Amino acid sequence: MYSSIHTILQYTKTYCHFSNYNVISIFHSTDGGETWNNVSGNLEENPDGSGSGPSVRWITSLQTDSTKIYYAATSAGLYSTTNIEADNVLWRKEGRGTIGSAVVSMVKARESDGLSCGIYPRGRCFC
Repeated sequence: MYSSIHTILQYTKTYCHFSNYNVISIFHSTDGGETWNNVSGNLEENPDGSGSGPSVRWITSLQTDSTKIYYAATSAGLYSTTNIEADNVLWRKEGRGTIGSAVVSMVKARESDGLSCGIYPRGRCFC
């Protein structure tokens, strides 16, 4: 099942994710959805999405002064990348000492001040 579609930059760049195991999790389009590229990168154990990679629960992006940061809330913690258009997207784990591998259900980002918050199950929040 797909979980969400997020559109950025005048509706031409968009990405969607599937929240399940053993499927490719995150796709990105630069042409309004005509074609899609797998941008799951190292979140997947295997290129076809099989294996023990996490399920992706939510994705969002945050534009800073110098770059755009993409966040993926997963069943194994919060991940981020700054280059979603790369051939082999490298997702980095955020909050190793605070979030660890806890399930993150949702992540929201606020461009006005760069605040990013993730939501754990049962409403617990970290910022």
